[in-house]
Amino acid sequence: MTVTELYPEPQPQPTAVTIYTKPKCSQCDMTKMLFKRDGVDYTEVDITKDAAAYAYVTQTLGYMQAPVTVAWPEHYEDPVHWSGFRPDLHGEHLAAAA
Repeated sequence: MTVTELYPEPQPQPTAVTIYTKPKCSQCDMTKMLFKRDGVDYTEVDITKDAAAYAYVTQTLGYMQAPVTVAWPEHYEDPVHWSGFRPDLHGEHLAAAA
């Protein structure tokens, strides 16, 4: 089953998204597919190739699994972030950005 089959409703466009990923990560791939499906631009950062990004995700944000999604909805003062494949938070973030 594809992401589109699981979550068919289109969502509004947020302002800025970064997805911290690692190779051969199915949750990373599903997260990217969800954003692509909704036409949301994002920046992908491979934490296995970027030591600063790895430190940010693990030490600053406190996550120990990929992907980590960091989004800046337009009317939020601070970014929202989550770890793992979270279509519920994806939808919530996009709704907040509308």
